[in-house]
Amino acid sequence: MAGRRRALLVAVDAYEDERLPALKAPVKDAHALAEVLADESLGGFEVEILADATSHAITEKVEEVLADSRSDDVVLLHFGCHGLKDDGGGLYLAAHNTVPKRLLSTGVDSAAITRMMRMSDAGSVILLLDCCFGGAFARGMLARAAPSDLDLATRVDGTLSGGRGLAVLTASSAMEWTFEKDGAAHRGEPSSSFFTRALVEGIASGEADRDEDGRISLQELYDYVRDRVRIESPTQTPRKWEFDVQGDLYIARSPRRRVAPGELPGEVTKLLDSRDARVREIGIKDLGQLAAGEDLSLALTARRMLEELADDDSRRASQAATKELDDTRIQLPSTSVDLGLLRPGAAVTPAVVELGGPPLARLSTVRADEGIRAWIDGDRLVVTAVPSEPGAVEGTVALTGPAGDVSVAVKSWVLPDPLPLLDDALALAERIVGNPLGELAVRLGVGWLATQAGDQERAAAAFERAPDLLRVIGSGHYRAMAAAGYTLLRKLMGDGAGAPDLPDWIREPPEPSRGSPELWDLVTALVVDWVALLLGERDTVHDITVNASKLVVLVSDDPWTRATCLSGVAWIAASAGHDEQARTLLHEAESVELEENEREAVRLLIAWVWIRLSDLDQALRLIALAEESIAVEARSGDGYFHAVMGWLAVCAGDSSRARELFDKALANSEGADAETGFKDRAKLRLITAGLAAHVGHGGQALTGAEVAEEEVPSDTAPYVGPMVSVGAALVAHMAGYLDTYGQWLEKASDAVDSVSDREDRSVVRFALEWVRGLERPGSMSALVEAAAELIGAVTRDEPGTIALLALAWIGAQWGAGEQAREILDELEDDLAGDDFMEVCVLVAFGWVAAQAGERERALALINEVVEAVRSDDDEPFLRATALAGLASINLIGHHDRSTMVRDLVGVLVPDGPRTDRTETILRVWTDLCGMLLPQPRK
Repeated sequence: MAGRRRALLVAVDAYEDERLPALKAPVKDAHALAEVLADESLGGFEVEILADATSHAITEKVEEVLADSRSDDVVLLHFGCHGLKDDGGGLYLAAHNTVPKRLLSTGVDSAAITRMMRMSDAGSVILLLDCCFGGAFARGMLARAAPSDLDLATRVDGTLSGGRGLAVLTASSAMEWTFEKDGAAHRGEPSSSFFTRALVEGIASGEADRDEDGRISLQELYDYVRDRVRIESPTQTPRKWEFDVQGDLYIARSPRRRVAPGELPGEVTKLLDSRDARVREIGIKDLGQLAAGEDLSLALTARRMLEELADDDSRRASQAATKELDDTRIQLPSTSVDLGLLRPGAAVTPAVVELGGPPLARLSTVRADEGIRAWIDGDRLVVTAVPSEPGAVEGTVALTGPAGDVSVAVKSWVLPDPLPLLDDALALAERIVGNPLGELAVRLGVGWLATQAGDQERAAAAFERAPDLLRVIGSGHYRAMAAAGYTLLRKLMGDGAGAPDLPDWIREPPEPSRGSPELWDLVTALVVDWVALLLGERDTVHDITVNASKLVVLVSDDPWTRATCLSGVAWIAASAGHDEQARTLLHEAESVELEENEREAVRLLIAWVWIRLSDLDQALRLIALAEESIAVEARSGDGYFHAVMGWLAVCAGDSSRARELFDKALANSEGADAETGFKDRAKLRLITAGLAAHVGHGGQALTGAEVAEEEVPSDTAPYVGPMVSVGAALVAHMAGYLDTYGQWLEKASDAVDSVSDREDRSVVRFALEWVRGLERPGSMSALVEAAAELIGAVTRDEPGTIALLALAWIGAQWGAGEQAREILDELEDDLAGDDFMEVCVLVAFGWVAAQAGERERALALINEVVEAVRSDDDEPFLRATALAGLASINLIGHHDRSTMVRDLVGVLVPDGPRTDRTETILRVWTDLCGMLLPQPRK
């Protein structure tokens, strides 16, 4: 993988010491140079400008860039400033605070820059000095030891990767002044210096590409700059030094590439001069082969000759030449590029179009409309954009050259800058009175979004008042959960600074002086305990777990609630590695006196936590106890217990017992012949079969599904049969029996139209399309249509609107854009923004519209809501929330979906000392995500 290309441009115009006259060119020059270096079609550098900085800041920044570089990086340093020499001839670069009589403490010592360059791991370091006496820099410059295993052949690959080493270009020798454009040495009103202006023009025009190979090497750039500077300023001599340079150091691509025509082979010329039409045709075919060849000089001549012959008086010669021209023409797999949604100032992922046709196509000249950048990189056309004003970006990239002409239509959409919206939201947060929790929520949202936009300064401003707001939240429960949420947010942002302390009473056991504890106390303790687990604060988890376990006993009069809560607290303790604490809680939960059904359910819950603790013997002991009790007390719901026990037995490593338990579950499903009895049997059989398939007992799973599918009574409700077939198909897919899976799906599909009730039919169709999507990802469109029908059949109130928006978002994410847009069309007329929930729906509508490619609609809605909330002086919390939500729309595309899913999984599954168990849960969670959103089977 190619390394980074980094450029640091240091420019100093203004000086504190009056003995150093102010300059007009350096900062302006730096920006002009930055433009060509940062242009991906030219230099492709990551550019940073350091203007009018102190000597300490300059030295620190140079060291940071060089020290952070890797062996495959290219670093370019440019200095535009006064150059001063001490009594020993040593060169110092003047900074904003430089005092000529105190160069050691206030100047930038060139010897220090030299040491940094030699110590850097960067593969190539290039220094450009635009200052007086620049040639003095080379004194004492020693070569670095090059890696012994360097293989230059792997680095010269037709791109900007190349050789390595250290190189220095200076505007003058060790004894010369440098001059600005007015002819004065750092005086007057210059527009630019000769040296840097020549650098910029040589790269931007491509004139520095002396060998016309499409790349500008350091040697070529130096030759060009030296010649230009000597013409404009004969007394100024740019100089170049190289230290252990191996291979060519490439500075930029050339915007043009020329090849001199070659001479055709004599035998081809003879064929073309023949009076025999058939012989000439042979010569024309030879021209076609030459035009398609790697020798670009011959290819150029051959194409030109074919163009002449295409107008030949001989029809046969003309047709043959035209055919060869068509066969050797530049070709593109696509003539349109959509760069998607962009943000002003944000990095744009370039689109790549493979260049087809002959090698001669690489000589094409690329011209792009305003706002679009494009260049040829090897055999690829690279297209990107420069986001500026919000709105549509549409234009053309034209490729012209000896291999023919072709155009590429480019479009994208620039979203409004989200940062002004965040500023407005933060200003409104200041006006929220009497609602510290609401103000905190707005500030946390603004801070999070500012971080996503890469603006840490705005994020810090949003978080500044958060600790104060936490202290004044009246409810202790809200305060504790808000503090936990704030701490978690800062953790996710990678910034633990400013995280608040949790209230002491959350960590400590309840005291009589605090009054009687309530259920809210327990809920709060469990929520905060979970957050502490996510944060990896093991000591906090231990303290809160002690408190939570005592709260369970105090607030839960119901034995069932007490036993299940103690098991839940034990799971958190086990996840944090507090094994003894978890064991104690599990024994306490097991000792609670319960009714028969409740006792078996709690035993299985406790067994699950024992598996979390890796104590499989304890888990199997509880499974055996539950099985014995069920055998004594035969009940109608025992089949479900057997199914769950089978699943737990597999998790505990006892596959043979699991098989027996699954058999018992399937046998227990026998019951009454009435319709209700059949539905219960089918449900139990399919659930049992699904659990068996999930843990690898495919044969048992298929048997259970077959029995359930074959026993559907003829007089049952119309929807029951197809629903059982869909469930059986799902089990068959989980078990890997794809032929059977397809057969049952086909049977369900044939029967779905016979279901007369709209709601029942919608449910069946949605289930059918969801299961079908497991093997046919292209059927997501059908799934979205089915889901929309289902939501419309069930509800059309506000929750239904939210559900439809969520469905449209899923469709936009997973290839059903047309269906998503149809849902938006249906909903748009019903949207309003009169209260908080409706504004939230409007924001969600804009989010989905942007994701579904409805860019104009999304932008119009953003503008509409912005104007509405800005014109209303009431409800600052509502307005601030709306603005923050709109800013989130503008951040679309900042993170890809896979990263978001990984982040979500990382939050939901706490990492810690249980690495192996965490990996298991991650796998289960991933499987669950795959089931919720159908994807192709792997």
